[in-house]
Amino acid sequence: MYAKPSRARILSLKESLTRATKGTQSMSAYLQHIKQLVTTLNSTGAAITIDDLTLYVLNGLPPEYKGISDSIRTRDTALHFDELYEKLCDYEQLLQRDHNPLASLLTANFAAKTTSSNTRNNRSNIGSNKGTTQQANHRFNGKQGNRP
Repeated sequence: MYAKPSRARILSLKESLTRATKGTQSMSAYLQHIKQLVTTLNSTGAAITIDDLTLYVLNGLPPEYKGISDSIRTRDTALHFDELYEKLCDYEQLLQRDHNPLASLLTANFAAKTTSSNTRNNRSNIGSNKGTTQQANHRFNGKQGNRP
């Protein structure tokens, strides 16, 4: 038999949820921390609704998440935690990609140069192989000289 958790413990867990912020940690780490707090709180018998959970999560996000936060807050239906997790992690990746456009440009530039270089090399190889192929065909056909 387990002892009933104290009111102080329950309030402490709720306070931890209220004060939780993403900070510099990844979205995944932030949401795992929130989930751990909610699981512990639920095990005390003090269940958290999905709407309350959503508010705890959104209130701990930095300003750059305002767009998705507003979108989630104005939905007619609540998101389950798994859906919230997926949407916020996807948004984090979008922000990271938008935050570092130079890396995207460098990658695109490198890919374009590699493709262009390979195309030129293939063209020059095609031209240089013609003579070799013609000479091999002449030898195979038993002909001598440069005439086809």
